[in-house]
Amino acid sequence: MEMEKKVDDKRLSSVLNSIQIALDGYDDIFSDFDPSPYSQRILSDDFIKEIQKRYIETKKGDFEVRFSLPDKLRDQKTESLIKKRLKEYFTAQLKEMENEIERKKQSGMIKFAIGFLLLAGEVINRFYTKNDIVFDILSVLLVPAGWYGMFSGLESFFDLPQRTHDQRRFMRKFRDAIYLFVSEETVVKHIESTSDQKPLEVFMQDES
Repeated sequence: MEMEKKVDDKRLSSVLNSIQIALDGYDDIFSDFDPSPYSQRILSDDFIKEIQKRYIETKKGDFEVRFSLPDKLRDQKTESLIKKRLKEYFTAQLKEMENEIERKKQSGMIKFAIGFLLLAGEVINRFYTKNDIVFDILSVLLVPAGWYGMFSGLESFFDLPQRTHDQRRFMRKFRDAIYLFVSEETVVKHIESTSDQKPLEVFMQDES
């Protein structure tokens, strides 16, 4: 009997863990300070942070986020809109990140060009001016500045931090993620059917 209880507890824990975010209503997804309709309302910062911590990675490497809420509150049109808004949000975040990477690369190209011009100026300086103390001092300044500009420019262009690569990959995963809604009653039904070994995904398909 005790062993049976442990098994049930384990299955219960598995079911509860399969639902990442339990909602009281759709308003939980949006900012409390924005009275706009769902199609325009700002997504809640706390909600966005939460889904970035609570997701399942499938065997194919895709992200899946599941929400549960009472069946009487569910509306298919609203859920479709929310899925669209979430994908738009992460698409915008990804675009902003890629624009920042592009700006960094452009900055690197400018640094490289300036460094190259400084070194070219040094070559011209040496070719046309000899035994001139002023130009010798200028040469001492131009050479290190030129090499620094070229090397720092190449670094900015090619050497993106691993953290940036990871964040971009993370945003792509959420942009392409699968967002699922399930009724609380479906979860309860699955928990109560201790004799039925069907996974929660089957119940979710049944209700749709």
